[in-house]
Amino acid sequence: MLDFSKAFDLINHHLLLDKLQSYGLPAHILRWMATFLLDRAQRVKIGNEYSHSGHPNGGVPQGTLSGPKCFLVYINDLRTTVPLYKYVDDSTLFEICDRNDVSVI
Repeated sequence: MLDFSKAFDLINHHLLLDKLQSYGLPAHILRWMATFLLDRAQRVKIGNEYSHSGHPNGGVPQGTLSGPKCFLVYINDLRTTVPLYKYVDDSTLFEICDRNDVSVI
């Protein structure tokens, strides 16, 4: 079973940009997406104190309009040959095979 509960945090930026490029997005949109994903900083606030800024090495910002769309692009090719059932944030992949053929596992 695949668990997508932390999916937005685990997206590989470069793979997502490659997938967006494969859909034929114009260069100026790809540049904007690269800036959106790669050139951002984040920090944590606890009370009145802020942490030092850090640059995330993966994931998409949650609470944005483009975050869910980026996730859908990222997983769109997930089901190419293997049957997949989805329910909320869980997915199950399965394959019917000969019990003696462990190479498919």
